[in-house]
Amino acid sequence: MKVFLAIALSVPLVLSGCAARLGRLNDNQRAERLARERGRLSELKDPVQRTKSYIVISTLLLDFITGATRDHQTDVIGPLLEQYTTAIRSARDTIVNSDRDPTRNPAGYRDLELALRQHARRLDDIGRTLSLDDRAGVEAARNVATKIREELIKLIFPQSKVSPSFVT
Repeated sequence: MKVFLAIALSVPLVLSGCAARLGRLNDNQRAERLARERGRLSELKDPVQRTKSYIVISTLLLDFITGATRDHQTDVIGPLLEQYTTAIRSARDTIVNSDRDPTRNPAGYRDLELALRQHARRLDDIGRTLSLDDRAGVEAARNVATKIREELIKLIFPQSKVSPSFVT
């Protein structure tokens, strides 16, 4: 009876571990998702949806950068970082140039700000794994992400006395 109970309790744990692994995308699936998301951009007209699509694109690019760093493919990191900064700048331009008021309706602004906070942390982690020579591009991308994030915080909270550098 105890053995049956132990097996019954361990099955959900084992299955949940498998489910977590199935949720991860391999490079081919990630590339397909990136291509699909880039294709969607031409169809999207709503600035919030376009911004969210750019967020997905930039996150997928960060996944590729993380993999390239792990595999010591430093020649691939530079072009991926350029695509990443282009994506987050496009996301910023899309939402900031929309007619949305960030103080009354912060959707899109808030989504991008939260994503950039996570991205800055990921870029810090990536930078720590690289040599000093290879780190400059990652630091430049992190600076772009941080500046855009600070700008968004100022737009969302224009009367705030708190410095936007309080969260990194």
